Amino acid sequence: MDPLSLVGIAVILVAVALMYLKRFGVTQLLIAACLVVFVLEMLSQRGFTLSDLSYSQVSLDLSYRTIYLQQGTNLETIFTSMFVHANFLHIVGNILFMFLIGVQLEDRIGKRNYFVVYFVAGFAAVLAESAFLWGAPANTTLLLGASGAISGTMGTILILYPRDKIPMLVGPIFMPAVSVWIAVGAWFGLQLVEIYAYGMNSGTAFGAHLGGFLAGIVIAELLPKPKKRESVKELNLEQLEPLATTPQLKNALEHLKGEKEAAVRDAWLDYFAKHARCPRCSSALSFKGSKLKCDSCEYEVDLK
Repeated sequence: MDPLSLVGIAVILVAVALMYLKRFGVTQLLIAACLVVFVLEMLSQRGFTLSDLSYSQVSLDLSYRTIYLQQGTNLETIFTSMFVHANFLHIVGNILFMFLIGVQLEDRIGKRNYFVVYFVAGFAAVLAESAFLWGAPANTTLLLGASGAISGTMGTILILYPRDKIPMLVGPIFMPAVSVWIAVGAWFGLQLVEIYAYGMNSGTAFGAHLGGFLAGIVIAELLPKPKKRESVKELNLEQLEPLATTPQLKNALEHLKGEKEAAVRDAWLDYFAKHARCPRCSSALSFKGSKLKCDSCEYEVDLK
C-alpha cells in the first residue's frame, strides 16, 4: 500500500475518534477528513489529469470494489471509500450537501445520532451497490465518495423534520429556506430522472444513493422522535443568563435567542440543560416542560 494511503487511513481514524469523543462537530470533521484525503489523492496522482483522480494510488488503495466483498478481502475499503472522491466537482458537490444537510440534521439530533446515521447509511449504500453489481463485469469498478452516506442523512431529515425550513441547492438554484420535504423530494426526483435518462450504469452509483436513502429512513424510525416543547418565543430566556457561566453556554444562549427553527431551538435548549450546572449544588439540570430543574436539589427556573 502506498505510504500516502496509510497517511489517509490515519487521518480518517483520527477524525472518527474525534467524532466519537464529540470534540468537534461531526460534519466539520467529515469535511476536513475528505479534504485532506483529496489532497493526498492529488499528491499520489500518476500520469492522469486532476479532473480524474479515481486512478491515483490513494484512490486505488482506499476505494471499494464489489469483488472485495465476494472474495472477503480489503473489506476496510467499505469504510475508507466514503472519504475518497474522483475529482474536484465530485468532492465540492458532496461537501456542499454535507454542509447544507449535515449541519442541519446534526443540530437537530445531536452528534452521536448523526454519527450513527451517517456511517450506518454509508455502509448500507455500499452494500446496496454491491448487490446491484454482484456477478456483473462491473464488480471490479471503483466505488468511492460520500454520496451514499449523505443520501442517508436526507432520508433521516425527511422523516423527522419534513416541514422544517433549511437552505438547499436544488440543481443550480440555491434556496436559503425551503421545506425539507420539497428539498429532499426534488433531489430524489432528480435521481429518478437521471436513472431514466442514463441508466444505472452511467458511472454514478445510483444503487448506493437509493440504498443510503432508504437506510436513512429506517434509522429515522428507530431514533427517538423529536420532543415537542413550548415555543421559545413564549419562554423568558433572560432567566438563563445567570446559568451561562462558560463561553459554550453563552454561545448556546445566543443561538437560542436568534434561532427561528423550533427543532434547532429545542436542540440548543437540551444542550444548555446538559452543560449547565445547578448554582446551589453543582448537579446536572434537565428540562421538564417550561422549567429547568436540578436533578438533586429543589432548585428550578420557570422560563414562563
